[in-house]
Order: sequence, then structure tokens, then C-alpha cells
Amino acid sequence: MSEQFAALQAHLGRDLDELHAIALTSRYRNIVLFFDDNARLQGTASAPFKTGDV
Repeated sequence: MSEQFAALQAHLGRDLDELHAIALTSRYRNIVLFFDDNARLQGTASAPFKTGDV
């Protein structure tokens, strides 16, 4: 997932710390949604869920 974060940061041309992140965890996948200050979705990152620890 860290590769997706780096690619998203390069694509947006801004630091991910400037965005609001919401993490979603499901049985099969972890997803992070990134929004700007106007609540517009700027990008996503996802990875398979590997452990039972949340």
C-alpha cells in the first residue's frame, strides 16, 4: 500500500498530510480514501487484508 501512497502523492503533486484520510477495513481489503478541504475525493489506496488485527 505504501507504493500506492507514493504514486498518489506524485500524481497529485502535494503531500498526503494536506488531505483528509478515511480508512475502511473489510474482511478482504483495506482501503484509504483521500479527500481535499472541499470534500472532493482526490484518490484511493487499497491492499488485501492480511491479518485479523485492526
